[in-house]
Amino acid sequence: MIVLRKVYVVLALILTLSFSYGQINLDSLRTELGTLPADTGSVNSIIKKGLQIRKINLDAAIVCFNYAVKQAKNLKDNYLLSKALVNLGATYNILGDYASAAENLIDGLMLAEKLDNKELLIKSYLSLGNMYSYNQQPILAKGMYYKALKLAEASGAKIEKATIYNNLGALTYRASNLDPAQLRLAISYLLKALAIVETTSNKSELIGKYNNLGLAYCDFNKYDSALYYLEKSKKIIDLGNNPDDYIFYYNYVGRVYTSKKAFGEAEKAYLKSIAQAQVLNDREWIYEGYLSLAIMFEQQENFERAFTYYRSYASLKDSIVNASNFAVASDIKNKFDREKKEAELNQLKAEKAKQKIFDIALILVSILTIISVVMMYSRFKIKAQSEKKLQIQNDIITQKNKDITDSIVYARRIQQSILPSEKLLEKEMKRLLK
Repeated sequence: MIVLRKVYVVLALILTLSFSYGQINLDSLRTELGTLPADTGSVNSIIKKGLQIRKINLDAAIVCFNYAVKQAKNLKDNYLLSKALVNLGATYNILGDYASAAENLIDGLMLAEKLDNKELLIKSYLSLGNMYSYNQQPILAKGMYYKALKLAEASGAKIEKATIYNNLGALTYRASNLDPAQLRLAISYLLKALAIVETTSNKSELIGKYNNLGLAYCDFNKYDSALYYLEKSKKIIDLGNNPDDYIFYYNYVGRVYTSKKAFGEAEKAYLKSIAQAQVLNDREWIYEGYLSLAIMFEQQENFERAFTYYRSYASLKDSIVNASNFAVASDIKNKFDREKKEAELNQLKAEKAKQKIFDIALILVSILTIISVVMMYSRFKIKAQSEKKLQIQNDIITQKNKDITDSIVYARRIQQSILPSEKLLEKEMKRLLK
């Protein structure tokens, strides 16, 4: 307990000192995490804090989950390792880094299967489903959701079942292209999710499910049903203490009335949403309201008012982008540094690969050169030996020819010495003829 208390104190200090406009000093966070004791309590606390941090800073959450993975490996605790890997993969998924998401989620899933831990398996399949859903692969996403749903039903995990049905509904809704059959299926999933959540006391979940059904029924042209569920959402909002919920509620009501072409009611709802957003200084929902009003007036062919709201929307959006540049500067720098390091690492790997290829090529060229030299030397040696043999043979032939010529000359001389000369023979022939 004392160790856990120390962990929570340290992490509380980290969050207190590091949060600034939703930003966290990642170097400071890494340093502070490095001072924590290496035990299961610390790893669990780091995972829990990573989930809290993820709502405001994804890079900081990744630092936490990576550290949890490292510590879990050191402790050889496969349960904590699977838990940390799945949360790390889910965070990469939100960042849009699907390769890292898949790698960590699959590693976490394999450990969960080895442990046969239903809780981790449900979380793994659900996160993989979300990854495929974000990556525009609905068939694979549904496959993962169905596996998670089967396990959730077998283990009686109500909240997880509600989440899976909600995600199936959202996935089917996005892929429906407003096809009535698909919209009907999406609504059936959302109703199943709602039925489970209604048995709990989770008000924020209820508000979300009612809002989702309101939007789905709106696109299904069931405006009364849409308003019915949105009003149920408002009743819970009225009982709560979260004024943010009114911003969403009034904006969604405005969308329903716009679809109904009840433009007067739609305008009132949008203006209420903008007014609430202005009270809370939620500038993103202010310009969202301006955009909704601009689209609504454009549908009425009231182009003057549409242009006015479009101009307000564009002006406010530009100011938000400019103002957010400073707020996200450290995050951008962290992402840039990370990408730069990855790029440098990839470049180094590429250079090593090129060097390796060059070395192999050089070795091959050297071997080929040596073989060529040996072959040329062998050929030269064989040629030299052949030329030497040929010269010897030529010398022998020349000598034989000389010997033959000398013999002929010698024989002619002997013949000439024995036989009378031609003149003598001619003289003798003439004498005989007379």
